[in-house]
Parts: sequence; structure tokens; C-alpha cells
Amino acid sequence: MDRPRKEFHDLLSRDHTLYGGIVLGIDGHIIEMQARAIDVLASPKTFNFTGKGGRTVHITGMAGGAIQEALDRIEGAFVKLKIPPSPVKIVINLAPAGLYKKGTWLDLPLAVLLLMTSGYLPELPKSWCDEHVLFGEIGLHGEIRKVSGTLAIAFAAADNAIQKIIVPSGNEKEGWLVYKPVQRVRYAVRTESCRTVLWQDRTWWCWTIRRQMRRRSRKHKSKACAKSSISRSRDL
Repeated sequence: MDRPRKEFHDLLSRDHTLYGGIVLGIDGHIIEMQARAIDVLASPKTFNFTGKGGRTVHITGMAGGAIQEALDRIEGAFVKLKIPPSPVKIVINLAPAGLYKKGTWLDLPLAVLLLMTSGYLPELPKSWCDEHVLFGEIGLHGEIRKVSGTLAIAFAAADNAIQKIIVPSGNEKEGWLVYKPVQRVRYAVRTESCRTVLWQDRTWWCWTIRRQMRRRSRKHKSKACAKSSISRSRDL
């Protein structure tokens, strides 16, 4: 941590936004995740630090217990992968603020946001952030675990005109949504730094699935109408 202190102050002027996805009931929801460094710490502290001077990372926007616990899981993964502590105090807001957020879907975008806000990951272009949704659970050993609800989040992403989605290894078969799944946090950091394409455009897949669903619904309706007309003719 021999980086000049002026470089840490430069982090305070940067805006960071990523999009994640969660599932409530059977519906997927896209969450806008805004992050900002608000102060330079006297000495670097772990991302899950809570003590004198307050927390290193404060999450607002009706974040449930599992999301607050994500900081402990992410810090465990960072320690395993030898990622240094944070030199800055960070605030993350989850929007819409009126929607209760729970589950482990936001682990992956939280980890990427923390790395960008603390200066360990180069800033991603706004155009890239606007086109992607990330989600996945992070384990203490740095692995990114599969989660449920991939298809629901994919539909929500399509409704919000988001072009691409990044899912954990193990979820790729559920929607055929990725070209190459992200497997470890360190690998994700490297690929984001080089902006390597690990996925394919999945808007066509969502549109095709929807069209097939509409066709099936129309088919079922026509069958139901035919059956009702037959039953009526018999009654007559």
C-alpha cells in the first residue's frame, strides 16, 4: 500500500454504477447499484470492518441481512485472493430504495464495485455498465456459485433494454445466456481489466423464449375455445 495519498483523493471524484438482479417471489428485478468513495482512511481497512470511525463500507437502500453479510463473504474471498484492504470509505446505494433486497444475487456486482471504488480495478466504460447485468454468489474461497432465478432476471433485464448478462458457472444452461462463465473472483477482475468478452448477446434468446411462450398461450387458448364450442354443441 505504498500508493501516493493524492491518488486516493482522486478516487473521491469518481462515480461508479453497475446493474445487478434479484428475485422476489417469481419476479426478477434489476437493481441499480451506485458506489462512491467518500473519504480517505488514515490507514487501509478490510472491506467488512466495523469499529471506531464507522464501517469501511456502508450499504443503503433497504438491503437485507444476506446482502449485509455479503461483505464478510467478499472479504474472505479477497483475503484468499490476496486483494489488499480498502484505502477509502465507501457508500453503496441500491435503487430503487423502496424495494427490499435480499438473497445472494448481488455478491458479484458488489465485489466488482468495491474493487473499482477502491482503485484496484480500472473504471468500466458507462456504455459497458449500461449494457450488462451481473449476479452470482461469492464463496469464501473466491468461487462464484450458481444461484436460482436466472431466467426471471433475464426477462427483467430484457424489459429494461439491457443487452447482456453475466451469470455464474452452473447457470449457463438455464437460459443459454453466457458464452463463457465467470468462475473465480480473480479471473473476473482480470477479465474486466482487459475488457475481454466472455459472453454473447442474449437479447435474441429472451425475445425467442417470449415469442414461443406467446405462441403456446395462443395455441392453448384456441384449443380451449374449440373444446368449449364442442361442449356447447353437445348440450344443444
